[in-house]
Amino acid sequence: MAANYLVELGYLSKTHSNEQNSVSKQQLKDAIKSFQQSNRIPVTGVIDDNSCKLLNRPQCGGMILPNALSDYKHRSRRFASFELKWPRTNLTWRLINENMTNLDENWAREILQQALEVWSHETPLNFREVDAKRVDIEIGFSRDLQALFNTTQRILGYANPPNPIKVLLRFDADQNWASSSDDNDYSTADLMYTAVHELGHALGLDHSNVEDAIMYPAYKIVFKGLHEDDRKGIQNLYGPRGKDRNKKARMLRAMKGVRNNIRWKMLAISEPIKKFFRYVF
Repeated sequence: MAANYLVELGYLSKTHSNEQNSVSKQQLKDAIKSFQQSNRIPVTGVIDDNSCKLLNRPQCGGMILPNALSDYKHRSRRFASFELKWPRTNLTWRLINENMTNLDENWAREILQQALEVWSHETPLNFREVDAKRVDIEIGFSRDLQALFNTTQRILGYANPPNPIKVLLRFDADQNWASSSDDNDYSTADLMYTAVHELGHALGLDHSNVEDAIMYPAYKIVFKGLHEDDRKGIQNLYGPRGKDRNKKARMLRAMKGVRNNIRWKMLAISEPIKKFFRYVF
């Protein structure tokens, strides 16, 4: 079972996904150590209590996208980004109300607005809800996310990074969504926590290896605010809220924006983006 999870999360080669016996003891031990090191738990090389607790926690779908961990497992820095960001600060979003029969739409919309404000508070980004098909971030609820990602892990949501087409952010419609207040109750899924995490991806943040960060890949239950690691990560992309009085910083950010616009135009016709959308949708 542990070997299967490690395959799903990218720590073991998929060639071992069918037969656990084909995995050598050293390969399994190295994979476990890599998993423990990346998730900042004691490195023992065996599936101990700490590892079991982490494997049993709900996950972000981004953990098991193809090659999602290619540089994550060996990363020394804490926060990380996809090297993509929005080239503007005024973004639009919409909520698709399909598959929401067991969820109060007004409550969900209010939570989403609060989650957007969390990131807006730390950056110059502004978000506006619109009733239109062409938006920057499209939010909805989908069924059978486990089947979509071919995993036995409990997947609460996923979002692709900024791109010229559209960010698609999806939550698992089969979850019991609520506003959690108990750190030990995994029977419900906290929509606020999950929304802030997935919106972080939609704005360009990758997973962090800081356990208390909102961008840590294994979800906690209750949202208690952004960690300093999250704050540094998002401000590294967009800068802080308010006027930047430092002339040098403004110039560097402007140059970064020019490079990003060039990359943005290239992505608009790039095959990898097309492949990504074909894979996920």
